Amino acid sequence: HVVEDWAITDPATLHAPLPAACRSCHQNEPRQPTIFHAQVVEPECASCHQNYPDWTQADFLHAPVPDTCTDCHSDRRPNTPTHQTAVGQGDCASCHLVTSWAAADPVALHTPLPPSCMTCHQNEPRQPTIFHTQVAQTECARCHHQYPGWTPADFLHVPIPNACNACHSNLRPTTPTNQSAAGLGDCASCHVVNDWTLVDPTVLHTPLPAACIGCHADEPRANTPLHTQTYDPECATCHHSYPSWTPAAFAHTLKPTRCYDCHESQRPSTATHPSTGDCLTCHATSAWLPATGGAHPENAFPIQSGAHSRFRNDCASCHNVALGSPVGGQNADCVGCHTGEHTRAKMDAKHSQVNNYPNGAAPPNFCLSCHADGRN
Repeated sequence: HVVEDWAITDPATLHAPLPAACRSCHQNEPRQPTIFHAQVVEPECASCHQNYPDWTQADFLHAPVPDTCTDCHSDRRPNTPTHQTAVGQGDCASCHLVTSWAAADPVALHTPLPPSCMTCHQNEPRQPTIFHTQVAQTECARCHHQYPGWTPADFLHVPIPNACNACHSNLRPTTPTNQSAAGLGDCASCHVVNDWTLVDPTVLHTPLPAACIGCHADEPRANTPLHTQTYDPECATCHHSYPSWTPAAFAHTLKPTRCYDCHESQRPSTATHPSTGDCLTCHATSAWLPATGGAHPENAFPIQSGAHSRFRNDCASCHNVALGSPVGGQNADCVGCHTGEHTRAKMDAKHSQVNNYPNGAAPPNFCLSCHADGRN
């Protein structure tokens, strides 16, 4: 005790220098009734309590006594699945290190790896997953290759089961493909067993079925004009390239026979397009541009030969855009070129005896009413 203040004992002063043996002073002093003091009868306190002056933290390494953990811990064994196994019922030191008891060492537990997992895990319940309930593989290592973690499992669906729908019949996706004739079959018909994320359409359509509707009869076609207005029952008629099937090669050669059955509301509003008439008059079904010049068929108004051939590359020589559309010769300005003997005044007089001759009120192409070919 310090003479100025008798309330505190100074253990550093009391134990300096440290006595050779604690028992020289503490022989008859009772130990605290803990498991360490009751079970471990080491006579010298300093064997565990090494740090004076407070002595409150013991450094108990469980060595050299007891010989087995169960001498003290038999009634304190954890009630976990691991501790219920044959190994778990053995001595703690078989799995745990005496210097650190916070976690078991699974590497030490499985080294060397037992020849059979079931030696220890025979009565250990598997997790209730589809893999464990459906696939009763006895050896854990068949799927769980990586110890000590054992997760994730490497389940390749081989060599069992023989048919995917033995396990997955109630897990089949509800997409149109999966509800088709092929989609209702076994998964392995289209999927590769080691990678289930993508359907391989090449495999699905190889060899190409004789008829698409063999699988797609009840599958709704896309709601497009091509499918609703013009479609052949065989998809491959337009969709030539499997497996992508896009884009379709639709050459307008099937049906309808008249373009405006589908395209009447889509007729261009340019001067070269009349408000009526069939597109095929100028356009071909195999290619729509350039137009074939249907306004000048040689048997009607030849421009590739004859007197007008010199103007075939200069449309404006005959067609005056200020007078309207060129389609059907509507803006053909005949008298604009045929001057002299063909002025309107002379033509009106010359044709005075012709029935239905329009005279001065005639449109610019009035000549074509009688002279459709430009001559007779």
